[in-house]
Parts: sequence; structure tokens; C-alpha cells
Amino acid sequence: MKKFMCHLLESICWENQKMELFDFHINRMNKSRKLLFGINKPIFIDPDLRPPADLNQKWKLRVIYKEEIENTEWIPYRKMSPKKVLVLDAGTIDYKLKYANRFAFKQLKKDQPDFDDFILIRKNFLTDASYSNIVLKIGNRWLTPSTPLLKGVQREFLLKKSRIIEHPLIKEDLLKAEEIRLINALLPLEDAIALNPDQLFFSKKD
Repeated sequence: MKKFMCHLLESICWENQKMELFDFHINRMNKSRKLLFGINKPIFIDPDLRPPADLNQKWKLRVIYKEEIENTEWIPYRKMSPKKVLVLDAGTIDYKLKYANRFAFKQLKKDQPDFDDFILIRKNFLTDASYSNIVLKIGNRWLTPSTPLLKGVQREFLLKKSRIIEHPLIKEDLLKAEEIRLINALLPLEDAIALNPDQLFFSKKD
């Protein structure tokens, strides 16, 4: 199958003088390699890798790999601040593994250039935003959809620590939530992207 030829991607956060959630990243990479290529040998990333410049800055280590690591790149991190977010159907997007090929997400931006980000739904259930998992505060609990496109490492960490709860969430819950946050490997819950209902626009096709 064509997708089995795709490269995989891992984006690791460097902050506080270390790579954050390192074990979660390695675990996901090993699971992905085993699923796609039948490889049981653990992948190796030197945990003592350092960015090329200011160590006090937040960095993203971008890792491209298949059976083995093929490329790494350090990128200074800049937090995105979306102003307009479109809520729409996920269609046929399949992102159970973190593929480097993000054509489907780029196509969303090409088709809807007026929007900075997208929240995707499937059969009215919330999945993810285009670069992050979703967390809603409802009734003093932080809830994350039980139907994500990708089980992100930050999401897995917060679930393990019982700081968030996996729960079926529907499109209408976005308007019921006391808070809406977008999390990923570089965006912990306390520094997540916060959205308000005025920033959300709902596709009329759904």
C-alpha cells in the first residue's frame, strides 16, 4: 500500500534544558515502526542532544524516520495564535500514525484560506485540530475526545497523570465548554492555545 512507503515524523520539545516527554516519543516511534515495518529493535535518539544555539529558548526537534532515523532538524519554536478556526467534517483523513506527509491538512488550508486552523469532526464527534489534540473544560473537568485522529504524546501524558479524562465529545460541546484548549508535544496544558467561541466557525456542510 502506498501509505506504507511514507516517512514518519516526530516533533520533540526542547525546554527546561531537556527534551520533554522523551520516553513517550520513543514509545510512539517504536510502536509505529513495528506496525508499519515489523521492526522490534528499539530506535535510538541520543537523549543528550542539544539545540545549536540559545539553550534557554524553546526548540522543536523535527525527526524524520522510517525503519531508522533519516533526518533531524532543530527549529526555534514560535507559538501559533489562531484567530479564526473552522469546524468541519474530517472526511477521509487517516492520521492514526504521525506521517510526515500532511497533504490532507495542507489541502484544508488551501481550500479554506481565510482560516488559521481547523477542528475536525467525524459523525458529529470531535477528533482533533490540524496540529493538536483538543481539551475542553466542562463542569470543572478537563475532557479530551475519545475519537482522536492521532493519540498525541501530550494527550497520553496528561491521561496517564489523570489530569484529563477521555470522553466522547460532540461538536455542540465546543459551545458548552468553559474553556477550549489545543495541546501537543510543544503545548502543555498550562501553556496550550486557548480558544473562545467567537473564534469558531461551523461549516454549513456538516
